[in-house]
Amino acid sequence: KFQVFYSSPFWRDLHFDGTMNSDCSSSLHIVTDTMDYCQMKSTGELLPCIVGFICGNEAIRVAELDIEERKDIVVKQFAAMMNTELALEPQHYEETNWLLDPIQYGTLAIMPPNVMTMLH
Repeated sequence: KFQVFYSSPFWRDLHFDGTMNSDCSSSLHIVTDTMDYCQMKSTGELLPCIVGFICGNEAIRVAELDIEERKDIVVKQFAAMMNTELALEPQHYEETNWLLDPIQYGTLAIMPPNVMTMLH
């Protein structure tokens, strides 16, 4: 799971709602789902954010990359999907790697065939 923070919710100006879905058929696409996660700060200021998930084989594949490499792949996918360079300029990036959590060991998902045999 990750959160990408921006200086403005530029996707709204481009008539996007922040929701993106990908089948990750390209090696450049690792994000499966996103949504607009803008929230108001206690000051009344908007905190523009897109939250998303890297699931399944893509999560395993990019787990060895460092956080900056994953961030770069994520924002490049956003830029390609929304057709704007504005996505390449995040203010901040946060992520939680659920694969490293000994209790969680992955995200909430529907398990496709053979997933349990991959994790033994």
